[in-house]
Amino acid sequence: MPFTSLTYRDHEDGHRAILLTPLVFHSGNCPGAPWAVRATVPAGYCTDFASVPRWLWWLFPPRGRWNRAAIVHDYLYERHVDRFVADAMFRAGMKDLGVPWLPRLAMYYAVRLFGGFTSSWRKGRNSR
Repeated sequence: MPFTSLTYRDHEDGHRAILLTPLVFHSGNCPGAPWAVRATVPAGYCTDFASVPRWLWWLFPPRGRWNRAAIVHDYLYERHVDRFVADAMFRAGMKDLGVPWLPRLAMYYAVRLFGGFTSSWRKGRNSR
């Protein structure tokens, strides 16, 4: 299993959450991953899960089967990991988590097209 379990508590703002334990992803365990990469998101990290514009929540809610992949992806963006690597890990992680192919591809191409415009890529946004 490429991901460790996800444990968090909801933030008082009702939208974000704070990790209670580290979240580890190892892409070498993911079928189809182009290379082996290990990412560890530390306990205490504040996440909004999938960073989806509010007007698209009816189609792609922030919380879903893709939670762990989205958290790792945002963390990698904040650390200025190469976007191609972060996006490929996001896609491989969603596949491992059983996200159906259509939403998986839609979310992957959304981050490929628009991920560079996000505040998390331009600067860290992990504040409580």
